Amino acid sequence: MRTNYAHYEVEAKIAAQLGLPWHMNMQDWPIEVSDADRVDEFLHALIAAQDREERICLLELVLASLDEWIAVRQPVEDSTPGDTVQRVISSVSSTLVEFPDIANYWANYWQDHDLPITQHIRKLLADFSFE
Repeated sequence: MRTNYAHYEVEAKIAAQLGLPWHMNMQDWPIEVSDADRVDEFLHALIAAQDREERICLLELVLASLDEWIAVRQPVEDSTPGDTVQRVISSVSSTLVEFPDIANYWANYWQDHDLPITQHIRKLLADFSFE
């Protein structure tokens, strides 16, 4: 994830707006505060966000929370996403096109094992032209 101070300020602002914990020493803030029960709330915040850095932070938060949602509700072996997964992935697809490095992180970072969300992001990558 990002390590510049401006990004920390954006994370702190979003955390305050969404009632999430935040401090500068959190290593992967979106992963640490992800919440499977708040995916829709985070998605609505992402859709409403206009600022580029806010969109990046919120996209990471949505993906981390969706990953947690899938882990809780679907076995990793199940390759058929539920309606919620399809709806959220569809809703963030244009934002992922805007920030392909984030899509690539979730699709390819974990070489030794797949995260629950990995297969869905890889499918999205295959369906779109990311350059």
